[in-house]
Amino acid sequence: MTPQPKRLRRRWLYIPFAVAGVIVLGYYLLWRAGAEEMQKGVAQWVDDQRAAGFRVEHGDVRPDGFPFFLRVHIDSPDVTTPEGWRWRAERLSLDALPYELNKLIFSPAGAQTVSAEGYGEWRIAADDLRASIAADEARGWSFSATVGDAEAVRAEDGARATLGSLIFDLAPDAANATTLILSLAAKDIALTADDAETAVGRFETVMGMTETQALNGRGAAAQWRGAGGALIINGLIAEIEQATLSVAGSLGLDPAHYPAGQLRAEIVNPAGLAGPLSDTGVLTREEADAAAAGLTLMAIAGGGKVAAPIDFKDGAAQIAGIKIADLPKVE
Repeated sequence: MTPQPKRLRRRWLYIPFAVAGVIVLGYYLLWRAGAEEMQKGVAQWVDDQRAAGFRVEHGDVRPDGFPFFLRVHIDSPDVTTPEGWRWRAERLSLDALPYELNKLIFSPAGAQTVSAEGYGEWRIAADDLRASIAADEARGWSFSATVGDAEAVRAEDGARATLGSLIFDLAPDAANATTLILSLAAKDIALTADDAETAVGRFETVMGMTETQALNGRGAAAQWRGAGGALIINGLIAEIEQATLSVAGSLGLDPAHYPAGQLRAEIVNPAGLAGPLSDTGVLTREEADAAAAGLTLMAIAGGGKVAAPIDFKDGAAQIAGIKIADLPKVE
């Protein structure tokens, strides 16, 4: 009779392994259910975009990542908007946690191509490129993106743009869902085209756009203006060439749909703005040189900096009567 207790003791040794097996099986079933939901979500998103007028094509959609990640790979995604913007990539991966599907992380892999009429076709590569969209208890949703060491080259003429880093966050205001809040920080931006180079060492801003519920369908600009929409710049700092620009204030649209309003501004070493103002096309070369000369005189009188409001009126931006930009019409 003595062997029986030993057999019972051995059986107890198997119980932890059995429990572990049940847990692993349950986790796998949870992971598989999550993968199926993600695949269904991809198919539904494609159907919705096509119904909205987008052209969406892709290759295989397959799950991956067990046991640590819930991941879906989409081969050869190809999306064209109704306005003609087109984005293509070798592969797009979607990541989530099996027990938390309210946050998705998007990671394109390999070379990407972005093209649009008037802008050309750009081939993009980046060491780090991720974006995420998540449900947020206070704000409803939030979108974030991170870019590191990116380069874009235009096929037609070899124009080149580089970016050291970018952090981008967009979400509704917790106090008012019709206001969107944008936070952006970028470093080491350079654009080379037509033998001209523009360098932005730093660009940081926090801004909000009100009455975004009016930005819907045709005539969105008129609807937004009629609703009293405004772009509120809580702060913007840019280091462009040798100049440093700091602005804050709010802008709306005038009856002709040009930006209108006033921004408080401070500019250090404004002479460095001449090249960027001309290269970006907001002023002719002669206008840019004249603006830089006028602002430099103001800076000398102001102890090395210009501290004055920027007035946005009648399709132009001016500081103390000096035009610094022709403004685009917003449709």
